[in-house]
Amino acid sequence: MSVLIKLDAARKPFVAAGEAQAAVVAKPVDVNVDGGRGDARLATYVKKPAGEKVEKDWRAAGYTPLKDWLEGDRGLPPVLVATDDPLALEGQLEGVTLFAIDFAKFSDGRGLSSGVLLRKRLGYTGELRAVGDVARDQLFQMARCGFDAFQLRDGQDVNDALKAFSDYGEVYQDAADGRAPIFRRRDEANAAAEKAS
Repeated sequence: MSVLIKLDAARKPFVAAGEAQAAVVAKPVDVNVDGGRGDARLATYVKKPAGEKVEKDWRAAGYTPLKDWLEGDRGLPPVLVATDDPLALEGQLEGVTLFAIDFAKFSDGRGLSSGVLLRKRLGYTGELRAVGDVARDQLFQMARCGFDAFQLRDGQDVNDALKAFSDYGEVYQDAADGRAPIFRRRDEANAAAEKAS
């Protein structure tokens, strides 16, 4: 069972659903599977043979594909995949309380851009949930891009994932989470100090 982590109004993480009692820890990998030749990791980077692409059954996962949702099938919350244009939702966000954005693979960051577009350009204020290949290493950046719910992929350590949101004390760029970059706060602090003296 996957774990759902959400951020409260103060942007503090908590486990909303899943196995919160015991941390799920992935089994250690035997790094010497190739007899010490050093080529075992190559297999993970080899492109898989071309074949028929299997589409995910989003309805079974509790979501409606964006194309169907835009055509009126609104029984389930919509899900955006990497190739969907979030700007197609302009003018259609009223009453929508949950959007899911799929991260089909860890290395594809297009979902982060979709989150920022929904929050900053379209003004979406409901729950924005990251689904798919969501791992601990992405959580801080996802939260910065406006996500407030994270459905972890299987095998993630829940307690470690909760710590991910405090990995960095300061931020250095604007994002959708409303945190001011440190350089802007430094100017404000200097102005306040000058005014006080």
